[in-house]
Amino acid sequence: MGSYDPRHPPFFVLHSDGDNYGGGTDAYYHHNTGRLVEWLRTDPRFELSTVQDYLARFPPDTSRTVHIEPGSWSGADNGDPQFMKWFSRYRDAYSPDLNSWAVLTAFQNLVHSLEDVHPDAPSSKRLERLLLTAETSCYWYWTGQEVWDRQVTNAANLAASLVGSELEALADTDRSGPTIFPPWVTPENPGGLTWAEQGLRAAEAVGTVHTFVSDVAGVSSVTLVLRARGGEERLPMLDRGPYPSRTGAIRTAHYFTVELPPTLGDVRYFIEATDRRGNTTRGALERVYLA
Repeated sequence: MGSYDPRHPPFFVLHSDGDNYGGGTDAYYHHNTGRLVEWLRTDPRFELSTVQDYLARFPPDTSRTVHIEPGSWSGADNGDPQFMKWFSRYRDAYSPDLNSWAVLTAFQNLVHSLEDVHPDAPSSKRLERLLLTAETSCYWYWTGQEVWDRQVTNAANLAASLVGSELEALADTDRSGPTIFPPWVTPENPGGLTWAEQGLRAAEAVGTVHTFVSDVAGVSSVTLVLRARGGEERLPMLDRGPYPSRTGAIRTAHYFTVELPPTLGDVRYFIEATDRRGNTTRGALERVYLA
């Protein structure tokens, strides 16, 4: 770890894993974590603090920043940058995980669009609770088991039944832009080196960007905006229709893809989607390297 720097002392984050609740039930939170905090209070080597307070007291040295690649924790198949354990292994043409993400994307758009038009609607609180329930990661972690694969669909379908005529009216009153699912790229690093090919380029593979988009008023266009070498290029994304659901979903997002042009090098990109009422949403700025 190098020498100790009093201007930037080590900072450790306490966390609890909800999945481990079964290992000790209430004791996991109220006893084990509580005893750990008590021990830290009595040990002069440690000081309890929040992240915000730590950064305020010890501002980072911007000349010594280090990029750490994001990814899932090591316990889940040793982790990976695209969180495949909660996403999809692409083993089959149909993916239970992708189905749930497509259903959730449409569900999010429904709830947020209703909130923008009718923030005080009687159904708002119940819709919000159903949405939060549908967003728990357990439904993706335990994929491949019908009881888990149906949970997001069950919540979304119940919400759609509660909305009723309000949903039809949204087609003419919608003020929200489309909901865009964070895009993913296959292969995940088209410009990098592959382990299987012992350091060769990724089989001259063409990178493909995928996403889900949904809007209660209907989606008019989805565009991938590339920023590379000082310029900007706009690529229309192909609408492959609603993602095919096997869980009986009433509403599911449309699946969009587009191939990335090669040899652009370091590329920043984002997705822009417009609905049939002219409302536009721009996704987060992403990054990929294209050799």
